[in-house]
Amino acid sequence: MSQRRGGGNQQIGSLMKNFAHLKPGSPLYSVFERGMAPLRHFMVRRGNFLNEGPEDFYELDLTQLSEAQIKTISEMMAERPGAPGSAAEAEAFMRREGFLPIRARHVQSVSADMRAFI
Repeated sequence: MSQRRGGGNQQIGSLMKNFAHLKPGSPLYSVFERGMAPLRHFMVRRGNFLNEGPEDFYELDLTQLSEAQIKTISEMMAERPGAPGSAAEAEAFMRREGFLPIRARHVQSVSADMRAFI
């Protein structure tokens, strides 16, 4: 398989155990090969986004991203209308939180590597 667009050197599926398949219209789709974004876990959470009210989201796993992908996402965050700061501040926020929320409405499906006992 080919490399991720953002400069990552890991093949899809080699490390990702949980991932979101983003909708093609998602702002982050182009950052990930075929829109497959690594998740910390597959559970949906609920939170507030920049004074837009509560919304469901998934947690993007930053440990699975290349530095180029983190930089690209930070720049995209800083360019948003109403963004609270610069790309450096957005990156610092992501690293401090340990994840980046991905709005559930931008996710087409979620996949998880989970053992089940019957």
